Amino acid sequence: MTVTWAPVGRTLRGRTPSFGVLRACLEHQSVARVRGPLDRALGADPLDADTRRWFRAALGERELGAVLGGLGSEWSVLHSIPVGRGGMLDHLLIGPAGVFTVVAQAAARRPMSAEGFAFAAAEITVVRAAIAERLDAASRLSVALGTEVDVQSLVVAVGARRVSSHAEGVKFVTPSELGRVLARAPRRLDAQTLRLLTAVAEQPRTWQEHPDDAPAPEDVDVEERFRSLELDVRVARRLRAVWSTVGIAAAAAALTSALAIAAPDTLARIAAALGL
Repeated sequence: MTVTWAPVGRTLRGRTPSFGVLRACLEHQSVARVRGPLDRALGADPLDADTRRWFRAALGERELGAVLGGLGSEWSVLHSIPVGRGGMLDHLLIGPAGVFTVVAQAAARRPMSAEGFAFAAAEITVVRAAIAERLDAASRLSVALGTEVDVQSLVVAVGARRVSSHAEGVKFVTPSELGRVLARAPRRLDAQTLRLLTAVAEQPRTWQEHPDDAPAPEDVDVEERFRSLELDVRVARRLRAVWSTVGIAAAAAALTSALAIAAPDTLARIAAALGL
């Protein structure tokens, strides 16, 4: 078995969770309609419908990244692994219970189900993506180690209170269930195997034949630009709330004035009923 080790500081450890989704969100936002001064003042949403989907996905990935980061020292987590030519593995989890690819899925309002034909189109898509990621990760890790590596799939339903069953070897869990599910899973890897698997998974050459040593210029400040977009979204939401409150107050004032002129008796009865 031969493993080509990356230079110090060039491993995949410490990469930003949800990097690929953040980048996709910003790419879509770059072609969205630019808000003018009046739109900004009125709190117009900076996100169009397409970008909003990516924005929500990025927030879900961040939540999942925080959950994975809190699993404890016996678990190693790698995020946003560049794979092949332009691909990306969102999360790879390695611990006593084995190796897992982890995919976040924003949950629908109804409980997600893996039984029969209960899947919505988006859920079918995420199952296919999870299976593809699992098979690809297993293949690349097996080649790098020179022995077969079994990889399991987890789909974390971000925002769901509960999920049911599993599909085609893909296990669905909620963020709050993830730690318990992993703790109850049988121990498959000893300490030595864990260390070796983690070290190999951290090597860029495990996942790409010719990994880039330096990020592309447009990827350098992805996290900072996304935080700026988040701020724009929050400010716009607050402005809309302010204008909505002002509008309601103005409408109430106009109605009161109209009643005072057209039906003073009715206004007096309303005031009495309200204890005014």
